[in-house]
Amino acid sequence: MQGVTVFSKFKKLKGLEGYKIQKLRDTDLKKYNKLLIKAILDAHHTFNVIQSGGEIEKIPSPMMKAVKKINGMFKKEGSKSTWTS
Repeated sequence: MQGVTVFSKFKKLKGLEGYKIQKLRDTDLKKYNKLLIKAILDAHHTFNVIQSGGEIEKIPSPMMKAVKKINGMFKKEGSKSTWTS
């Protein structure tokens, strides 16, 4: 099993000393595992977006996705039914 956690501390990546994140290329990352490469490339993208004045899109958590789906089901039901008094 492999994983990348947001709770870990910063570590130096051997082989990338002296590189600037904005100048990293896929070929510089070949010796790392695919999850670490994905995390590094995501950091590279985030850096470039922020440097150009953009904002990073917030990705909803799995819990928020479930809440939105449930809310959507109730909204659909409420629009179909008619209430009589």
